[in-house]
Amino acid sequence: AIENHPDLRAAHANEDAAEARVDEARLSELPQGGISAQLNRSTGNTAPGGFFSTTGFPSIAGPVQTKSLNGGTWQTGASLWIDWEVTSIARQAAAVDLALADKAEAQAATSERTLELAYAVADAFIAVLAAQEEVKATRANLERGQALATSVKALVNQALRPGVDAALADSEMALAQTQL
Repeated sequence: AIENHPDLRAAHANEDAAEARVDEARLSELPQGGISAQLNRSTGNTAPGGFFSTTGFPSIAGPVQTKSLNGGTWQTGASLWIDWEVTSIARQAAAVDLALADKAEAQAATSERTLELAYAVADAFIAVLAAQEEVKATRANLERGQALATSVKALVNQALRPGVDAALADSEMALAQTQL
């Protein structure tokens, strides 16, 4: 029951998600880097080197060279960049601590659910055992009632016991059959 219960599978999935959040938080502590490249054609009424706003390319501003739209230049640019926010190290460390706390909470929730499920299974098992023993006791009571009814009927047939005793024995046997 513990291995196949859907609540526990969901709890284990929550643990895995918490572990992934820890990995994500740890990755945010590392510097980010990349390579950017652009090909651009500037017309005569724009400043040359004005690339699209992309990480690794600084903004370029300046005077235009001519007022003509048909003149212009081609520009290419490539950049290799690394970005590391040194001022946010404390915030990123706190995010890692928070993710680790979430992971511990998910593990505790899984342990709690496992324990609850184990107790529920044990209770159900004990209830089944008790029901089986109750059936055995009721069956024995029925057999006792049948033996009593047989012996009382024989005594009633020989006029050694009153007929009321036979009726009482029959009613006890019927009650035992009903309980079984």
